[in-house]
Amino acid sequence: MSSPVLNRSENHKRIPTPEEVSALLALYGVVGRERKWIMNLARLANSAETLEFTTKRDRSDRVHLATFERQAKLISHFNPLMIPGMFQTAAYARAVMLDAGLEPEDVESRVTERMDRQTILTKPNGPHYLAIIEEAALRRPIGGRPLMGRQVRKLVEVAKLPTVEIRVIPTRWSGFVPHGQFSLMEFAKSKPLVYVEHFIYSGFIHVAEDTRTFQTFRDRLVKISMGGEESVNFLSHVVADHERGLPNGWTVEEVGF
Repeated sequence: MSSPVLNRSENHKRIPTPEEVSALLALYGVVGRERKWIMNLARLANSAETLEFTTKRDRSDRVHLATFERQAKLISHFNPLMIPGMFQTAAYARAVMLDAGLEPEDVESRVTERMDRQTILTKPNGPHYLAIIEEAALRRPIGGRPLMGRQVRKLVEVAKLPTVEIRVIPTRWSGFVPHGQFSLMEFAKSKPLVYVEHFIYSGFIHVAEDTRTFQTFRDRLVKISMGGEESVNFLSHVVADHERGLPNGWTVEEVGF
């Protein structure tokens, strides 16, 4: 284990595996009942059975989320309100967090954390990521039109990745009620998990009956959304619409955001 990895583990920035904890305990000479107790904690730390809802001031759910995202085979994310965190630009993420009332000094560390999570999209063994986004999230000019134009343009670029599929649900389509956002994570050998956020609270749902409800809803969203190619074309039009809203015909690049 490298020094940075050990440092992140000791400072609650990553969850060490039970194997890593076992090796460290051997190095530290911890044996008997104390070792058994600590090893049980290590196994529980990587288990969905210990997950609960917390306020966003608690970092534990974000650490768990990043761990489960790396382990997932398929992540399905739905958001009718804003761009999924996995695709956000740093500027967009910063605007969202500041609007949520987070302290400026806390915002920068969280933005860095969110950008780090996005690296799984380009890893060879990373998950397939399906994002279903309601049109209202694309039209809402969070941070202003220049920033939003740049954000939607990033979606167009990210959609080119072989592991990413973006689908859009236009607001003109009837028969759809925009329920709250969620991330459904499915694994090769473990039960599915659902991560949900609402205002200052966030947490995981892992009961099988409940996660099946989200799987059924995800399948319905796929059926009523536009296909991948059609969605990318739609995103390109949204970029143009945001840029047409700039003063004096400027483009996003000319504004410098």
